[in-house]
Amino acid sequence: MSEPPPIPEPLWQTVPPEAQAALRARFESLEQRIAESDEQLGKNSTNSSRPSSSGPPSVKRRPPAPAPGRKRGGEFGHRHHFPSLVPPERIWQVLECRPSHRRCGSHELRGDDPEPRRHQDAEVPPIEPASGRSANWLMTSAGCYSHSACERPAERILSALGGVN
Repeated sequence: MSEPPPIPEPLWQTVPPEAQAALRARFESLEQRIAESDEQLGKNSTNSSRPSSSGPPSVKRRPPAPAPGRKRGGEFGHRHHFPSLVPPERIWQVLECRPSHRRCGSHELRGDDPEPRRHQDAEVPPIEPASGRSANWLMTSAGCYSHSACERPAERILSALGGVN
């Protein structure tokens, strides 16, 4: 079964067969170009290689894909493991945070919490270099005019290399 003619049948019968073949080829190429143009028009930054910044604001961004594999955290039903608290002699500051009133503000608070929740923070102090200076005098002998200098102390050399002060 052949394709229907691209123009009305009575008019198609008046066209010579060689011209019909040329017209069919031309119509097929034009239809292919139209299909390619429609495909290009349907592309945007979400379904092509164009960057998302090139799309209009109305284009909704695709939500991030869920991470594959296991969920975060320990196995369900197992006990929690918390880091151990630093010994009290190594604590440099303690802040007692006690509420002064209830959230609703209607009643006074009384009593003590026997086991308050504890949070520990660790801070690394800024590193400051410890600078030292030594003055090495060069002296001239009055009698023979020779020069003499003292050596740099060994403890200052060790200190400069990161050793003991």
